[in-house]
Amino acid sequence: MQYLKGGDFPIFGFNISNPWLFFIGLLSINLAVLNILPFPPLDGGRVLIVLIEAVRRRRMSAEREALIYFTGFVVLIALVILISIQDIARLPGR
Repeated sequence: MQYLKGGDFPIFGFNISNPWLFFIGLLSINLAVLNILPFPPLDGGRVLIVLIEAVRRRRMSAEREALIYFTGFVVLIALVILISIQDIARLPGR
């Protein structure tokens, strides 16, 4: 195993000397992966709905599609709130 020298950060075979560039690249890749998840409010959810429509060979009603997106959005916001509460509870001094 080759160890890192001189502050170089290897990412996809490229050595990035600046830690900020490494952080921005890692953040960008992470956002892309999370955005493609098949969850309705994200882009992956839209891809999933388009695939379902292609398999069924007919369009989903606008009301049903809106309900799916709204439900996914509510679940996503609930997860954000739950994780935030857990993070606050773990703060030192509490």
